[in-house]
Amino acid sequence: MALCFLAATLLHTYQLVRTRTWYWFPFVLGGYCEAAGYIARAVAAIQTPEYTLPPYVVDTTLVLIAPALFAAGMYLQLGRIIRLAEGEKHALVRVSWLGAIFLIGDVMCFFSQAAGKSYSFSVLQASTNFPQEQSPCQDKHARPSI
Repeated sequence: MALCFLAATLLHTYQLVRTRTWYWFPFVLGGYCEAAGYIARAVAAIQTPEYTLPPYVVDTTLVLIAPALFAAGMYLQLGRIIRLAEGEKHALVRVSWLGAIFLIGDVMCFFSQAAGKSYSFSVLQASTNFPQEQSPCQDKHARPSI
């Protein structure tokens, strides 16, 4: 799956640079996030039975970010299509506000997903045998002070 996303994204990158259609940049960035997320998933899968948390975190984070970037690219396209078709009078939202409204919605969704994932990671780390990081200031053999 990662190779499919990577191949398609490389093709989109080539087209973006060749035609200088910079409004497609969020879409291409989403493709790279999706490919990197699937690569991290593959890395996490081959760690059996010595699982570590970072590949899982990278996988779920990048796979969650990618659709928001795909949507942002499509919102930019929607505004361009409305302008080119001279359909601004038929649009429910002014084209100048279109990107801002969808961007605010995407940012709110991203933060709510990030909050849920951070909670999920903390519960996962506490309930499984993922290695807990210890502060360099802590000495596990030191006696507690009273």
